[in-house]
Amino acid sequence: MLGAPLVAAAPAPPVRVFAGDVAVLYYGDVRVGLESADGAPHRVRVRVETPAGLQAPDPALVDVPASGRVTATVRVWRSSAARGTRPTLVVVAEPADEGVVTDGSRVSTMIVADIRPDPAWMPRLRRPLGVLALLLMSAAALMELRRRR
Repeated sequence: MLGAPLVAAAPAPPVRVFAGDVAVLYYGDVRVGLESADGAPHRVRVRVETPAGLQAPDPALVDVPASGRVTATVRVWRSSAARGTRPTLVVVAEPADEGVVTDGSRVSTMIVADIRPDPAWMPRLRRPLGVLALLLMSAAALMELRRRR
């Protein structure tokens, strides 16, 4: 019989993932909400994929109940990301109890990391203090020239 080829539908992901944007000064905690999508309990590994300049080395292992929402936290560290930027992060939840993880069992969502500006006030004072130092040195040089005449 001729007809359309049989295509297997991708299985529905076992969990739903909810995550909010994160502010990062030196580090920031990504709060991730997880719910079971199929009404069964699951053990899930939650990790954050980061661009260059940020690190999230420690995934969280979470037991998701059959009903209700559970919250996990994954810490993101700033290493060389430029201050004042807003890079995109990908939060991934995948089954921790399966040997091979398929794309159908992996769930991800995208969030934004707000890399906060440097809180120290001395870097902001470098230029004005440099100008003041030049003015004081110029005034001292002028006073020395007048004294020698």
